[in-house]
Amino acid sequence: MRRRIGILFYGDRTWSAHLADGLNDRFPEKVRCHSLLAYSQQASAASLSAALLSHRVICRVGHAPDMSRKKDVLWDLIANRLPGKRSFLYWIGTDVLSLTRRAHDSSLSDSDLSAIKRCRNLAGSQPLSAELAELGINSTTVPFPPPGIEVPSNAPPLPSTLRAMTYIPESRFDFYGGPQILEAARRVRHFEFVVMGSSGKGIENVPENVRFLGRVDDVPALLRETTVVVRTTEHDSVGATIMEALLYGRHVITTNVVPHTTHVSFGDADGLTEAMKAIEARAHSGELGVNATGREYAIEEFDTNRRFDRLLHVLID
Repeated sequence: MRRRIGILFYGDRTWSAHLADGLNDRFPEKVRCHSLLAYSQQASAASLSAALLSHRVICRVGHAPDMSRKKDVLWDLIANRLPGKRSFLYWIGTDVLSLTRRAHDSSLSDSDLSAIKRCRNLAGSQPLSAELAELGINSTTVPFPPPGIEVPSNAPPLPSTLRAMTYIPESRFDFYGGPQILEAARRVRHFEFVVMGSSGKGIENVPENVRFLGRVDDVPALLRETTVVVRTTEHDSVGATIMEALLYGRHVITTNVVPHTTHVSFGDADGLTEAMKAIEARAHSGELGVNATGREYAIEEFDTNRRFDRLLHVLID
């Protein structure tokens, strides 16, 4: 019987566990994956060293290395320099933004770049790969496997009420385009805006047509009552919010560049307002239906099983 390949995912807590669990569930006969949070007080240098030494394939997720940190030096020495190791850096979003900022303010050292280039670099989307290329880092695009997303058998009809839904974490209002969204809400009064993630605490001058929902457990139910999903982040890969919206046949306005969505620039309240008004005009004329082409694209592009299969192929072949 062929021995299973040991793969260690470490770095970001949520996404490391997601990748390890996803491969274990789908390929139990091929791999034995573990996840480790390497940047907590509980993760000692000794435990990190033991984990790195005991796995042949090592995939660092969502954390750009900083060789001024002892744990990153340890990672480089074991994962990148020991014979027989296959070492990967999986870039998934704001880690690329952080790296770019460090390059621009000259805090990205030559030793950091050397460590990055000693391993194989994977980019969770093509735009991230392009950003890495600007820093002289070659990468392979391996679309990030989304978390479990319900795919409805049919796209639910759009609601009778014009409703825009967005996601803004409690502590990242500006990064997720909060000011831009509130300004658009003031100008497009026929839309109701609902915000997942944030309670709205401490946010001033909130228009009457905006509701902060906080944590939402049943996102599919909310999507069924949504006309358009707005994702206006300063930086992004392809967020699960966009994936879910398209799978449900919803219209999407985003600062990302994704087929069958409407693109607006970050911070452009005028552009967001005009995009919302265009949807409103189509609704009032009776021309607005579900985003059928977007749904077809999403079913093909965001297939979780296919993406995990691609990831496994890159990691072990």
